[in-house]
Amino acid sequence: MSSSLGRGEAVDDLPQARAIAMAHGITMALAFLVLFPAGAIFIRVLNVKQTMWIHASCQMIGWCLMLAGFATGMRLREMLGEMNHFHVIIGMAIVAGMLLMPWFGYIHHRRYLVLRRKTTWTHTHVWFGRVLIILGIANGGIGFSLASEDGVGYSRVGMIVYAAVAAVAGISLVGLAIAVSFRGKGMEEEQLSLNHRG
Repeated sequence: MSSSLGRGEAVDDLPQARAIAMAHGITMALAFLVLFPAGAIFIRVLNVKQTMWIHASCQMIGWCLMLAGFATGMRLREMLGEMNHFHVIIGMAIVAGMLLMPWFGYIHHRRYLVLRRKTTWTHTHVWFGRVLIILGIANGGIGFSLASEDGVGYSRVGMIVYAAVAAVAGISLVGLAIAVSFRGKGMEEEQLSLNHRG
């Protein structure tokens, strides 16, 4: 039996669609609001030998959650017949970029162990990652707008909580970038060297 949605589409199993939408939103929010920003921040502020592994663990768990979110998102769009929406297109581009991040990080790490200095791979890994995280956070907001239009998985309370956490995560990432840019080169190199001992 089909149920009508906010934009006039129909789906055979509305409760299932809502459950999938909820799973998609939660996994993506955990990845882009919590784990990816935490990993990016930890690598810059922790001063322990295990910092790199803490960073890598946060990012890889986030990466797995992102893939789960991507799978549920694609399933939901298939059910609703909306593969050309802005949120979906941006999401696919972000996921494609994130699939490259572990390789950028690995190459950066290997090059640093040999050269003991930053390389193009370092800057690519750091800045491409920051851009993708910010885009992912913004795309989550677009996702709430789409959920509101569809009538599937939308929660006003969820949107408010998401916006609040997104603001904290975004400000933290921007603040981190500014703080690092003002930090002395010697301190930066010392931090980088410590991160690669673990």
